[in-house]
Order: sequence, then structure tokens, then C-alpha cells
Amino acid sequence: MSKLVYMALIVPSMVLLPLLFALYNYNKLSKEYKILAYYLVISLIGNISTSVLCLNNRNNLFISQLITPIDLVCLCLFFRQTLIKTKLAITFIFVILGFLIISLLSLMYVQSIEMYNNYTSTLEAFILIFYAAANLFKILDHPEYYVRSRITELYITSGILLYYSGSFIIFIIYNVITFTSDLAFLIWNTHATFLLLMYILFAIGLWKYKK
Repeated sequence: MSKLVYMALIVPSMVLLPLLFALYNYNKLSKEYKILAYYLVISLIGNISTSVLCLNNRNNLFISQLITPIDLVCLCLFFRQTLIKTKLAITFIFVILGFLIISLLSLMYVQSIEMYNNYTSTLEAFILIFYAAANLFKILDHPEYYVRSRITELYITSGILLYYSGSFIIFIIYNVITFTSDLAFLIWNTHATFLLLMYILFAIGLWKYKK
């Protein structure tokens, strides 16, 4: 039980920090950050469900099967707003539909509801790394504008890029190497740390939000 406190209790509960800032500023938030608020609410529901099942020694892997497509849709819609004036804006509908189809096929024929969806999670991470990197380059092309008025977007984008880059590496390793239980526990604690850092960056960005 004590070994699970960090991964199953401390880190999942930290989603409340950015969520509280998002709810506090909700009426002032622009569209992309309202989408992010929905993402945080969904994350909170998923985190609570996962933690309760984990602490009761129940299989919680199906939660990831359900949450992963929703997370992808929310964050793609977020980036669709931030990249709406770029050539990438047209790609989002195709990426979302394609990912949903792949997730359904994976669930039906590759990884059942009781298995961890490491293949679709890896694909999700790759997609979000791409869009986060594109958004970061857009921000860095106009540093004066973003430092003054859109610093929140920099923090959010950095958080997404950090978490999903770390996750992508972990998922790739997880797909090709068989771990002992102790090493697997260390790997997933590392994954939890990336998630914690993303929540902290989200919280800072939403705290600094100015419309």
C-alpha cells in the first residue's frame, strides 16, 4: 500500500490544482482553455476511478482504454484553436477520426478491454508531441507577443510536450522490453512524475491567465 501512495494518490490528486484555477477563471477563459478545463475534469474522473480500483487490487486497465481517445480528442481540439491560423488546422478532423477508428479496431482485435492499450497510447503520445512541438514553434516565432499576453499557452504547451514526450519513450520501452516487477514499478513511477510536472505547468499557466 505505501509503495502506491505516490503513483495512486499523490500524483492523481494533483489534477485538482490546475482544475481549480480553470474553474476559478472559467467565465474569463477563451475557448481553448475551456476545452482544457473539460480535459482536466475528465482526467479527474479517470484518476479517481483508476486509483480506487488500484488500491482495491482490481484491474483498472480498462479505464485507460476508455480515457485515451477522449484525452486525444480534447487536446486535439485545444491545439485546433491555438493552430487555427496555420495549415495544420485542417488536419485535426482527420486525425481525430482516424485515431478513434484505430482505437476501436485495437480494442476489438488487438488489446482487449482488460489489457493496457500501450499501442494506442504510444500513437496518442506521438500525435500530441507533433502538435505541441508545432505550437511551441509558433509561439517562439513571436516571443514578444507571447511573453506579454499569452504566457498561459506557453506553459500549457510545454506541459503537454514534456508529459507526452516522456510517455512516448516509456511506452516504446514498455513495448519492446520485458521488465521485472520492481523495474516496471520504477518505470511507472517515472511516468507519474511526468504527469505531475504537466499538472504543475498547467496550474502555473492557468494561474497566470490573462484574457
